[in-house]
Amino acid sequence: SITFRVNLDGSVDIKEGENFVLAANATVRMEDAFVPQGVTFSKTEVNGTAELPGATLQVFKGETADTANLIEEWVSTDTAKIIELTPGIYTMVETTAPQGYLVAESITFRVNLDGSVEIKDGENFVPAANATVRMEDAFAPQGVTFSKTEVNGTAELPGATLQVFRGETADAANLVEEWVSTDTAKVIELIPGIYTMVETTAPQGYLVAESITFRVNLDGSVEIKQGEDFVPAANATVRMEDAFAPQGVTFSKTEVNGTA
Repeated sequence: SITFRVNLDGSVDIKEGENFVLAANATVRMEDAFVPQGVTFSKTEVNGTAELPGATLQVFKGETADTANLIEEWVSTDTAKIIELTPGIYTMVETTAPQGYLVAESITFRVNLDGSVEIKDGENFVPAANATVRMEDAFAPQGVTFSKTEVNGTAELPGATLQVFRGETADAANLVEEWVSTDTAKVIELIPGIYTMVETTAPQGYLVAESITFRVNLDGSVEIKQGEDFVPAANATVRMEDAFAPQGVTFSKTEVNGTA
């Protein structure tokens, strides 16, 4: 509330503490502050629904990450973060992503008087469901080595046609890469997940090997599926061995200088 005094000459004084001070234009001006609105910040992996712990996040007032306008900084947990913000434009920034993920692009958003939230998309702002700013982290590709050798051999075996598929089956729609082995191991950048290595053609004199299902982890380690379990692969390497193909050998028994 405001206490004021109207004087005989029509001027107005506003009470401040124990004193009265002159009000400009005989005007009593009352200002309403913005009501803070609860805004939810969700950090997930791309296309995920569970909260992703371990990301360092910041919210700034305005459309740039100016440290003078930092509102709050926190590390994501398995629970979404709620911050009380007055209406206006803000920017959410990820400074550090969890292990195995890429840092996401910043998000500029607007908090409205009614508590709704809009995300900036190009030059426009579009509504955000449930007053939630949702930032997604993509997987960071991991280097996986593919080695083709003969059984019990150490040298790379050239001439095998090899494929890697996303998932546990050789579905053509999920083909990631195809190559012919050389005298050097093959390195492919793969995002975390389950894959299958397939040999379609073996080098001359060798049998086609069985397919190998393997898992790439967030930390870059690789595990090979054996039965129902996955076991660690040394040096993040998927090693496929080709056995020798049996060859037909003819044995002939004759007398000396005979043909029969």
